[in-house]
Amino acid sequence: MTTNFSIEKTKPKEFKLYRYQLYVQEPFQPELQGVHPGNNIETPIQLKEERNAIMREALGLIPQVATLTNHGYKIILTAGEGSQYLLMADSQRSKKITTRDHIDKKVDHHPWAWIAIDTADDVQTIAIAPESDMRVETVMNKLTSNLQRLLKKRGLTFIAHPIISETAFWKFVRENEGKLREVTFTVSPPNMAGLSRTVGQQLTEIIKTTKARKAEVSLKASRGEDLKLLQSDARLKNFVDYVGHGGGGCTFKRKGSSKIIDLKNEQESIMATPAPHVQLVEIEATSPGASILTKIRIKYRIPEE
Repeated sequence: MTTNFSIEKTKPKEFKLYRYQLYVQEPFQPELQGVHPGNNIETPIQLKEERNAIMREALGLIPQVATLTNHGYKIILTAGEGSQYLLMADSQRSKKITTRDHIDKKVDHHPWAWIAIDTADDVQTIAIAPESDMRVETVMNKLTSNLQRLLKKRGLTFIAHPIISETAFWKFVRENEGKLREVTFTVSPPNMAGLSRTVGQQLTEIIKTTKARKAEVSLKASRGEDLKLLQSDARLKNFVDYVGHGGGGCTFKRKGSSKIIDLKNEQESIMATPAPHVQLVEIEATSPGASILTKIRIKYRIPEE
């Protein structure tokens, strides 16, 4: 599919945020690395260290891979010494319209979205802003599918979670005080140094030694009792912070109901400028901190210390 992007507007958009992580597939397959001369990857540790360099290779290839499906990508610009990307994604569909002669007719329809990606080891963040008639989840699912296809060939697994506002968690707990009977945290193993510190050493070690791809921790109240979730509880705060940084998910159940309440609807968002037709340095010169790439690097970086 040939994608022809012609966009003039650079007004601020609402971007939804995701944190991605990359894992070395088990068992390690060195033969997958041998077809890429010059990378000298011979061990799982080396592959983990080079994971985002390989992620950048995959992003460079994604426009060609996507042409095999009914959607396409175009890399608008790269920044941050090649570690940041701004893409546009569109989907080829048909849409029924009614002509002036009152005749139903199908026409080509190309809804599209902005995608900003920061592949720095201490950021690993994706931001998505649909421009027209497109859902954030649809864009993320398509992007995930294409990246998984490319990264699997290099022995890596790609997983992404919405970044959930920590404030939203505690607000929900306060609003439902005395009504909650269960909370479940689902976490992926951290492969960012900052995230490892956030979730706690014990859980990190358990996930690592068991080679689990995810861990679930459920806190349930005794029959007839209230579930006590205290912000002063350091261990609970670890889980909330981890989910808040995009390391997993969180669901609740209320008393007398089997309905699962997912906080993914509280996904964080930021207003920022995509800046498609000018280089990042130019827009930052006139409006410092306005571009989406600058905002996610500053706000969603997780330092090691």
